[in-house]
Amino acid sequence: MSKHTFLVSDESVNSYGFKVLTNGIDTARFETNPIMLYMHERPKIIGKWENLRKENNQLFADAVFDVADATASEIAGKVERGFLKCASIGIGKVDLRNDVVSSCELFEISIVDIGSNSNALRLYTDTETTIQLKLNELTASHNLTTILGLAQDKSHTEIVAQVKSILAENKTYKSQLETIRLEQKAEAEIMIDDAIDKRLINPSFKQMHLKAFETDYDKARTELANLYPFKRVSLVDLVNNANSERLGKGKESWSLEDYRKFAPKELEANPELFQRLVAELK
Repeated sequence: MSKHTFLVSDESVNSYGFKVLTNGIDTARFETNPIMLYMHERPKIIGKWENLRKENNQLFADAVFDVADATASEIAGKVERGFLKCASIGIGKVDLRNDVVSSCELFEISIVDIGSNSNALRLYTDTETTIQLKLNELTASHNLTTILGLAQDKSHTEIVAQVKSILAENKTYKSQLETIRLEQKAEAEIMIDDAIDKRLINPSFKQMHLKAFETDYDKARTELANLYPFKRVSLVDLVNNANSERLGKGKESWSLEDYRKFAPKELEANPELFQRLVAELK
């Protein structure tokens, strides 16, 4: 059987929308064990490659089939008769930026049925576990840099770091929102219980009012305040007084730290109170 030369890679844009620079393909390790697979599937070793060479930004190799193997002999026959004409590379350690693979390592070359189809190009991890390439996977870095507002030349590591930072920030915001939700729930309980004690609302409607606070806290708070017929009670004071009771002391005995913690707006609006509390610290 005569040897057949295959063009295994060139720098044209493939069906995935990217191209592989020929000079960036590291063939050193491959040339120590130039295995030929069928459809990138291991352990379907059907031969080896000889005379691997780069010419005019193209990568060529000569196919040598293991004709003693039944499967390899069958595939060799299809090549000889012109039914199989395509080969493709299996690469790893890929540096893909702006839809260009500028460097990679050649792991294997396969005989395939259709070039650049979903099985015709393979990417390998450092442990040589096969990962089938898809367009959305290969262009993920490009899309992520656009979404994140990063420069297109950012490395995979930099993109991952940015995503981790955003996830961490999102986790912090979620924690803060949950804290606010719990605080508002506690305040709603205090205000509703006070209104029940003053017979402004029926105890049987407590859950309904709690649900209203969950739906729109500010609106429910305003509506509850409007139920007080004469002197409108400050619901802020109501909540703060409840907090002070938990401290075991009235507002008249609050320290500067108590006001900062439980009634910062009141402290800010009363300079004289602030001066008095500061003086007490001296």
